[in-house]
Amino acid sequence: MRNLEFHAHFFGDCRMSTALSYDELAHRITELELQNKALQKYKVSFQTANIGLALINTEGTFLEVNASLCADLRYSEEELLQIKLSTIEHSMLRAEPKHHFDLLQNKRSFSYEATYRRKDSSEVSFKLTTSILQQGNETTILIVFRDISSHEQKKDFSSIAHNSRSTTDENFSCQRVNTNFCEKQGKKQDERVTHSVSELAKNKISIPTIKPRADKSLSDAVCRYPLWPDDFSVDQGYNNIAFQPGQQTDKITDNGVSIIRDLPDKELTKEAKIKHLVLTHTLENTANAVYVVNKTYDVLYSNSVMKKLFGEPTHRKCYTHFSGATKPCPWCKNDAVFSGTPVQWEWRDERNNKVYIVSESLLEDTERGPTKIVRLVDITDQRNFENEARAHNELLTTLINASPDIIVFKDGNERWLQANETALSFFRLIGNSYKGKTESQLLKCNTLCHEKFFAYAESNNKTWEEGKLLREEKIIPGPKGDNRIFDIIKVPFFRADGSRKGLMVRGRDITEHLAIKLRLSQEITCSQQYFDILQKQNKEIEEVNIAFRIVLNNQKRTTEDIQQNILAQLEKTIFPYIRLLRKSTLNNIEIEYLDILTEHLYSLGTSFIKRLSNSNLRLTKKEILIADLVRQGKNTKDISRLLSLQPRSVEAYRNKIRKKLNINNKKVTLKQYLQSTFTCES
Repeated sequence: MRNLEFHAHFFGDCRMSTALSYDELAHRITELELQNKALQKYKVSFQTANIGLALINTEGTFLEVNASLCADLRYSEEELLQIKLSTIEHSMLRAEPKHHFDLLQNKRSFSYEATYRRKDSSEVSFKLTTSILQQGNETTILIVFRDISSHEQKKDFSSIAHNSRSTTDENFSCQRVNTNFCEKQGKKQDERVTHSVSELAKNKISIPTIKPRADKSLSDAVCRYPLWPDDFSVDQGYNNIAFQPGQQTDKITDNGVSIIRDLPDKELTKEAKIKHLVLTHTLENTANAVYVVNKTYDVLYSNSVMKKLFGEPTHRKCYTHFSGATKPCPWCKNDAVFSGTPVQWEWRDERNNKVYIVSESLLEDTERGPTKIVRLVDITDQRNFENEARAHNELLTTLINASPDIIVFKDGNERWLQANETALSFFRLIGNSYKGKTESQLLKCNTLCHEKFFAYAESNNKTWEEGKLLREEKIIPGPKGDNRIFDIIKVPFFRADGSRKGLMVRGRDITEHLAIKLRLSQEITCSQQYFDILQKQNKEIEEVNIAFRIVLNNQKRTTEDIQQNILAQLEKTIFPYIRLLRKSTLNNIEIEYLDILTEHLYSLGTSFIKRLSNSNLRLTKKEILIADLVRQGKNTKDISRLLSLQPRSVEAYRNKIRKKLNINNKKVTLKQYLQSTFTCES
């Protein structure tokens, strides 16, 4: 597989896209054989080189490493192929691989020095020469690692006579200096001895800054410290101080050797400038605010994002610039950071109502003494979203806790995310940590609920497979050991790519509901039976009513026949004599009596007198007589004359009759009411 990767990196993809003739195929095979031989030569050269070689991609990941580099870094080949180059880089302010790649694209090749950590945590310094390799759409970078630590250790005074060199004691005071050292300073040797090495560089440096590097030289390590000019120009050189292990010369044991080297060479200056630009480019193009501050709270640097947020911090203390305070902030982390402990904390800027994650770490080996670099990540939107999500979650929790149903939300792996109090109580999980656990894991919290969990989760796979709402009824053991019937609804949720996102489960105890439904069904059945019986009885009563009506109709016809017979007999036997009597000599009263007698004879067999005598009406005999005369059309005067009563008495009788007939307040005369209600036919 690795042979194929080498082949693809340097000789292209040899797969044939079209059919080839025999000659073309033979020629291609010959080319492939030559390429394979070249590949084998390259591999042998790559692996047997006495300097470190590596291939990396544009992200900084190792693709190939040789044995020499593995020996220098003390990693195995397999271990290096699993990591990125930046992982073992020593610098705390390393540039991202992308920035190296951008520079490499412009120059196609450049060199720089860097220090890396070996697997055993020791350090090794390399001079790296990088070249870009382009094959089709694939870009790789070839890096040559030259170990300059051992190279510097082999140098003696004569080989570096063109550099300023001195030996120092434990206080970094010069003990011996070479000629070039004195020439550069314009001083004699005796004038330079006992002076601090920090005074000899173009850019003054502090002893606390160089001490960690120099201390490492005591353990046989060569350490370098670049002194960067404040104003970087191509024509301006810079100093580079190298600390070598001490040695015994003329029976004098040196604490260490300090080499101050001027680098006026333009190419080396360009390399240094590239390092500076990489760092500056990284800080200026990051999306986060970054600033550097020293132990006395002076802001030494702030990137463009920081300036945009808080303005230019020229000659200002950090607490004044960022918080408007006159003294260090009570939450300042300087003590922890400058003691070597990185810190991270959250800060709310009340002036612009922003929330930041503040990361602080020590920035070592600077010419200005110990400083710390601070990075501010704006998390205002994240916090606002979290607060909004928290409010929605509280609302959801309140809502689902108010439900008597079991409600559980799960993720795509069926781990519990949220459950209401009903569910926690039913599964005996109150007081247990349930979030992020599956049913099988929750069983460890409460083994008594095994059957509950099994019945509850039995159809989960079916829900995922069908991908739609699933509704079913399940019998689940209740908290008192009795079986409960649950109406369970499961709703799956999927992401846009079709993967599982979550599952909502709602379980409603319908045991009592089904019991009530059963009782209601039984009552309905019983009521239906009663209804059928009543219908049957009604039918029988209806048949009896029909028979009764037939009997009544027959009786009515019989009564009418009897009445007709009576009238016919009266017409034959009585009315002829009444007519003869009417022709005789009678006074007026006698004639009226005769008319009344005739009227009553005609009304024989009718129900008028009988109905007036109804006990419900409570009419007296006198009132019945007067009512009969009123029905015949007699007025008060006529009635008083016929019955020998005072008109006032007749009126009183008439009023009593109206009252008993309930027509006192009705707009109807007594005569009309009696004639319409008590006719001879009725």
